[in-house]
Amino acid sequence: MPSHEDKFKETDIGTIPAEWDTVQIADVVEWGKTSIDPRHFLDECFEYYSIPAYQEGSRPFIEMGKNIQSQKLLVDDGTVLFGKLNPRVPKVWRVRSISSYRKIASTEFIPLVVHPESVDSDFLYFLCWSELVM
Repeated sequence: MPSHEDKFKETDIGTIPAEWDTVQIADVVEWGKTSIDPRHFLDECFEYYSIPAYQEGSRPFIEMGKNIQSQKLLVDDGTVLFGKLNPRVPKVWRVRSISSYRKIASTEFIPLVVHPESVDSDFLYFLCWSELVM
């Protein structure tokens, strides 16, 4: 019968399952930096991940391009958005589509796109909320 030591190992961050590895976040994500100017798509609706939407209930707004007044980041389902302003107030958001519209995010977020063969986006989302990151 395998012992506890065979199932887990000690690392710099603590005890983890033996089959896991520790890596730097930068090794398992890409920084999603594709920009879009919604003002060029006046009559298109966007699923808009903004700080006000986050603060009002963590649901993106559906917004027409003509109502969005600045450059945004184009994001995909599974992207983890990490708030880069005011680090004392953590903001971490998963892009999970609520519509068929293109998804855009405020430039106040750092979009983290996981390498799916390396890490699950849900794991990255919860890791970003942990004391290891915050």
